[in-house]
Amino acid sequence: MRLGEVEIWRTVAEPTAHGMIRMTMRVGEHADREVGQTALLQRQAGGRRSGFGYPPFARLLDQHACRWEIVSDYGMGTVLLGEADRRGNLVWRT
Repeated sequence: MRLGEVEIWRTVAEPTAHGMIRMTMRVGEHADREVGQTALLQRQAGGRRSGFGYPPFARLLDQHACRWEIVSDYGMGTVLLGEADRRGNLVWRT
């Protein structure tokens, strides 16, 4: 599912399914930490203004762990660049 520029997905059928809701934001192949931080803040704010406030969706987010991810899209797949920690700070992986 997409909400603006955020892809929202949850793995429930694989042997390693953890049920976590993942909020994935794609950035360019050569993005740096600053670009990732900006994308994270803008898209979290955009999500709060749009669909995250919808009561059934908000309940779903409350019921499951949620992870915000910044990924680089290189055309044939993606690479995890960073993710938000519990306080919402970006932890950059490269």
